[in-house]
Amino acid sequence: GDEVTQLAMRDAMDADELRRAGAHVPPADVPFDDLPGRTTGSVAWRAARGELGRGKGAKPNDEPKEPNGDDDDDIAKTAKESARKRLAPADESLVVVAANRYATSTDPEQRETMGRILGNLVKEPGNPKYRRLKMSNAKVASAVGGDSFGKELLVALGFTARDEPEHGILFALGDAATDISAVVPALELALRRVKDEDATGEKEAGAS
Repeated sequence: GDEVTQLAMRDAMDADELRRAGAHVPPADVPFDDLPGRTTGSVAWRAARGELGRGKGAKPNDEPKEPNGDDDDDIAKTAKESARKRLAPADESLVVVAANRYATSTDPEQRETMGRILGNLVKEPGNPKYRRLKMSNAKVASAVGGDSFGKELLVALGFTARDEPEHGILFALGDAATDISAVVPALELALRRVKDEDATGEKEAGAS
């Protein structure tokens, strides 16, 4: 008697559980191809598990939040890429030394050209055309090359020398997408030094 009663109660519980689970089961007449897929996780993650689903219920283009930490990896990757596109501040002590040497070893025309180069960068640091100094330009070559310490000044500011098939030797301050805002204070410092020396030279020439 008790055993039969217990079996009957167990059957009733099983039936109730199946009835509740049935609320989450698609109707029997729904074709397999119209079953929706998993809606959490990236598309690649769901595809690897075979849980994209099929038919109109599946949304393979949706991109829900990652449940497995991939978002953190993407954020870290973006931060690293952003850091690579941002120049570090220049060592101002090196800039001062290089600017002093440049100012005392050049003539007014060279300093005027270098002043224009630096001034353009200070005024428009976001303009990529001012960050590329082609040595094929006679004035740039005169201001930067020779024994003028121009190369040392550019390197101290963060420029790098490149040899491009189309343009030849040039000095570049980052790339077109590089943020050079951190270098602007050093550019201003070098510009003041070059301009001060030029003004001093003019005063001495006028006094004589």
